[in-house]
Amino acid sequence: MLEGAVNMYELEIGSCPTTQQGLDALLVAPTELSDKSKWKGPYLDHLQLPVDPWNNPYQYKAVSATAFRIWSYGPDCAPGTKDDISTEL
Repeated sequence: MLEGAVNMYELEIGSCPTTQQGLDALLVAPTELSDKSKWKGPYLDHLQLPVDPWNNPYQYKAVSATAFRIWSYGPDCAPGTKDDISTEL
């Protein structure tokens, strides 16, 4: 769901949300957008960011203007451990 929303944002804006904008850019237009008319959100149906199965927020990082990574710290809720769950697009 988050991947699809970021992809739709990228299609309309021309780039993924920055790391600083994060996933919040899917719900509210970032103030620094040069052309706010391109933002057609919100891009999530529930108007709030989902949490992972352990009730923690998903992490987001823009790898480039068109690539991003979304991940969860997994069941131990600790960053950088082997149970982290990640998708890099």
